[in-house]
Amino acid sequence: MKWFKHLVFLVFFVIVFSFVEIHEKRREVLLEKNSKVSYVVAYPRILRTICLFLFGVGVILFLYLSIMNIKYHGELEKGLFVFASFFIFVGFVGYILMRIWKIEVQENQMVVNKIFYKKEFFIEDIKNAYLEKNGKLVIILPDGYMIKIDKECDNYEKFCLDLKDKEIIDQ
Repeated sequence: MKWFKHLVFLVFFVIVFSFVEIHEKRREVLLEKNSKVSYVVAYPRILRTICLFLFGVGVILFLYLSIMNIKYHGELEKGLFVFASFFIFVGFVGYILMRIWKIEVQENQMVVNKIFYKKEFFIEDIKNAYLEKNGKLVIILPDGYMIKIDKECDNYEKFCLDLKDKEIIDQ
C-alpha cells in the first residue's frame, strides 16, 4: 500500500491538468468570439508542447513503476517514484506557467497576464520600450513594472510593429 499515496498524487495532477486544459480551451473560444482582441503575445507553442511531453512521460513512467512495484511486491526503490514525480511536477508547473503568461493586445489597449499580476492599460501609456541587442523587447509599464518579451514568442513581430507604428519604440 506504499504506492497508494503516489497513485493519489498522480491522479490529482491528471485531474487538475485536465481542468486547466478545459478552462484554457473555453477561454480561447471566448477570446475568438470577442472581436476586440487583435492578437495574443505568448510563449511559443513548442515550449508548451515540451512541458506537456514531460508531464506525459512522467505519468507513463509513474504508471509503469507502479505496475512493477505491485508485481515485485514493493521491492522498487522510492527514488524511482521521486524521479517520475519530478517529470510530472516540472511538466505540470511549466505548462501552467506558460499558459498563464500572455499579453492580450486589443486595438489600443493591452492586458498583461503574469503569474500573480494582471494589469490593463493603454498602449500609449507605456513609459519606455526598447529592443536589446539579443532581440528581446523591454517594456516599462506605467506603474514601473518591467516586462521582457523574447523574440521567439508568438506574435512578437506583430507586437513590435504595432509599437513602432505608435512611435513607442524607435525604428
